[in-house]
Amino acid sequence: MAKREAKTTLAEGKPTDHADPENSSLPGRAGHVRQKVLRDHVESVIRRLPPNTTLPQSLTLEDLLSSLALECEGERQAPGGLTTGDVQSLAPVRPPVLSDRFSRELEKELQDTLVSIADYWDAGESPETDEDEKLEAALQLPERIRAKQKAIEVHETSLQECRARVVRLVERINEAQPALEAKLVTALSTLPPELHAPRLAEADVVAATIETALLKLSLVRARAHRALYGYALPNRPDATVSRAVAAAYEKLRERQRAQEAETQKLDRQIEQYESMLRLVDGRDGSFGQVVKDMARVKRETEECRKDLRRLGWTGD
Repeated sequence: MAKREAKTTLAEGKPTDHADPENSSLPGRAGHVRQKVLRDHVESVIRRLPPNTTLPQSLTLEDLLSSLALECEGERQAPGGLTTGDVQSLAPVRPPVLSDRFSRELEKELQDTLVSIADYWDAGESPETDEDEKLEAALQLPERIRAKQKAIEVHETSLQECRARVVRLVERINEAQPALEAKLVTALSTLPPELHAPRLAEADVVAATIETALLKLSLVRARAHRALYGYALPNRPDATVSRAVAAAYEKLRERQRAQEAETQKLDRQIEQYESMLRLVDGRDGSFGQVVKDMARVKRETEECRKDLRRLGWTGD
């Protein structure tokens, strides 16, 4: 494999003629990159092999032959008219050829590089663990890259179509926007006044209805108040319900004041009893118990009278 890939090689002291028409037909930049990659690998192999004085000279000669411009078909010339044949005849060394050992070293170097490139492509997640499987997967890397390129081209085509469709929609929107804006302005200038007048009239009707209802309620309230509190007996026109209510209220107020005075009187009597009790034998004696019972009987009697008065009893 390394013999097929290498365009320029170095031998271990075995000169040969320079000829590799397959690689000489590569496109400019691609051929240059391929030549540079192979040269780097060759130099890496040279650094691991025993020193050889002819190797640097052979490498320099190969670089010179590779850099000649193609001025006419089938013949390359250097500046000054030197052809490739002149350079080869005047050079102290001949272009190199691969030996078996050098070919194996270069092939191993290229395989390691290819496997490392494949591992970088897989981001270190390659499922292959065996070296042969890794190499086989690395050899399929160009096809995978081309498939990925085709998929990217398909995606780019789809994106271009989507972009073109979006651009067309934007253009249609931009074309329709002035007409739609004009229609919106017309609608805003004509429809609101037409809708505002009925709503304003409806609001006025509702407000008038509410005011009328409030007046009616005030009238009903006045009539009810007069009918209730202004009622009087036929034989006594001055004896109205309002006067009766006022008289009953005043009587209740007088009764309340009398009850309050009586309550204060009873409180003073209870205080006097308690003072006498403390002077005799204290709060826990028999006389104190009698006083407590009398106070309780008095209090319950008053409560019963209050209940009877609430029920309508008017006796003394």
